[in-house]
Amino acid sequence: MNKTFLRVCVSLIFVLFVTSLGGGSSDPNGEAKTGAQLYAEGTKLFNQSRYQDAVTVWLKQFSLDPNNANIANNIGIAYRRLGQHDTAIEFYKRAIELDPQFGHAYYSLGLAHYDRNEYEEAKNAFLGAVRLNYRTGVSYYNLGLAYHGLKDYLNAEASYLKAIQFAYNLGGTYYNLGLTYFEQGDYNKALAAFKEVKKVDPKTPGIDFQIKRCNQFLEKPLADRIAFWKEWKADPDQPKRPSMENGKTTPEGWHFPILCIIFVIGIGVIALFISKMAKKVSQRS
Repeated sequence: MNKTFLRVCVSLIFVLFVTSLGGGSSDPNGEAKTGAQLYAEGTKLFNQSRYQDAVTVWLKQFSLDPNNANIANNIGIAYRRLGQHDTAIEFYKRAIELDPQFGHAYYSLGLAHYDRNEYEEAKNAFLGAVRLNYRTGVSYYNLGLAYHGLKDYLNAEASYLKAIQFAYNLGGTYYNLGLTYFEQGDYNKALAAFKEVKKVDPKTPGIDFQIKRCNQFLEKPLADRIAFWKEWKADPDQPKRPSMENGKTTPEGWHFPILCIIFVIGIGVIALFISKMAKKVSQRS
């Protein structure tokens, strides 16, 4: 029974090994590459800022595994770094089609739309990321930026506060929260938010100016403050806030860990088999 089991295990490992070779890609030297190897190669190229080369490698990986949402998302990330937002959005949407519960793809889609000042589309995408609990703090922060772009200051304020609640309490979060309060004409809250920036990141560019401006406005008559607030709110040329993003790609998924587990089991079985064979040889001698 033990011999039969060992033979079956060894045969299974051999079949899996041959299958992985047959399902791989090949480099110019004719050596087969698995999906995991292509992922690792593409990731290395991406981290070297060689985005076009990363796209080329990941497209090969996607041809081997066209139902892998993570690969599609990674390709989109690389295309976005190349400034090819149309193609990036296509791959993000493809990732969502493959896995509607893939929060990273919604987040990536939101960043691409925000880059193009498409705030409504960005808002909807970030709402998807929040719903799926993907990097909740930074997703709420970027959702706030999208609402900010839409001049929906109440929802922008609520989103920034949610970001802080989920520990994304960086200087930039408080800074944009302060701007939101300022744009609503609530200079006391704006001043409190800007002072928080001063505590968290005192070197934030422009923070001293914002604090000084709030103090100046609080000293002015109410009528002057209201007049300025109305003019500020109507200004179409307000500066755009930069989004926050994660430049790292995610692991490929379940393929590589499963192969590693099978490999470890296979090594254990082979070691056990060799040990038993050695004992038999020793007994015969």
